[in-house]
Amino acid sequence: MNIKFKDLTETQFIEKYLLLYNLSVDPSKRLVKSEIELVQEFALLPSKFEHSRFSSVGKNKVIESLSSKGETSTKASINSKIYDLIAKTFFYRDEDRVIYMPKHLLKALQEFRNNKAFVVNIQLCS
Repeated sequence: MNIKFKDLTETQFIEKYLLLYNLSVDPSKRLVKSEIELVQEFALLPSKFEHSRFSSVGKNKVIESLSSKGETSTKASINSKIYDLIAKTFFYRDEDRVIYMPKHLLKALQEFRNNKAFVVNIQLCS
């Protein structure tokens, strides 16, 4: 069965992608709404933040973006959510303690940007 999502914005794409992701992971690792919103903000930072999404400047941009949407956030609250996402093994850290977005999300987002389509292929087991 193929499900096609049409006319999605990048924000909507990430939300749908992460909702499907939640179905595939252990319930203890599922992302809550506020975490999904934070992932969206970090994923949609301009390309100049590609290698420094979680830097102080990147966090300030996320705070600014959330503020423009009427949401109040602080660096402390964002850091807390980032550490929650690390604990859920969604974000990960390397040996130098640099935090990264999951490659599967970034690859899917790039494909969406190239094709402007999101197709989910579900194979039902009997």
